Amino acid sequence: MTTHLLFVSRTKHSQCHAEKTGDMGKGIAPFRLVRGIVARFLQTGPQLYMARKPFIGGNWKMNLTREESNALARAVASQAPAGVDTAIFPAFPYLAGVGDTLRSANPNQVKLGAQDFYFQPNGAFTGEVSIAMLKDLGVQVVLVGHSERRHVLGESDELINRKVRAALDAGLEVILCVGEKLEQREAGQTHDVNRGQVLLGLAGVKREQLSRVTIAYEPVWA
Repeated sequence: MTTHLLFVSRTKHSQCHAEKTGDMGKGIAPFRLVRGIVARFLQTGPQLYMARKPFIGGNWKMNLTREESNALARAVASQAPAGVDTAIFPAFPYLAGVGDTLRSANPNQVKLGAQDFYFQPNGAFTGEVSIAMLKDLGVQVVLVGHSERRHVLGESDELINRKVRAALDAGLEVILCVGEKLEQREAGQTHDVNRGQVLLGLAGVKREQLSRVTIAYEPVWA
């Protein structure tokens, strides 16, 4: 079983610091630059780095059975620490069951998250899932721009931005994932790649919506 955890500290204005499990030192410097980008985006000062609240998110990817998903959800709900935002992102077929498990195990302690969605409200989009469908299942937070969506499935910055804006307009929280590939890092392009992904991902986002955005730095090479 592979469970991917991101450890994120988020301020009330969505400045955050994400580090990958087992790679705690390498993510720090690049993520500082991402925080700086968002500060310039907001055109405000260092006060945004105050009042951090930790965020723990588990992306289960295409793993686990229904039984395993529910068991893991119960375990997370029973051990989720107070004073920390916690979310889990099970595979689509198990969202409803995991949501029921969370509500019965420890209501409001762990948020139900979705790994993906489509930005259109409905229509002839075979295989896609709408935000309304996710909200109907109790989903509160969504992943956008994960490296596997970008580099394996070919999602563009334009599509990622449409998803970000659609989710925020619908009242959901958004985890915007950014990070460079190994060849980009070795070419000294870490700053430019992450800066571009943040600015393009947040294009058109309203200032008041940024409190519902967390930026997770996850380099593809890590």
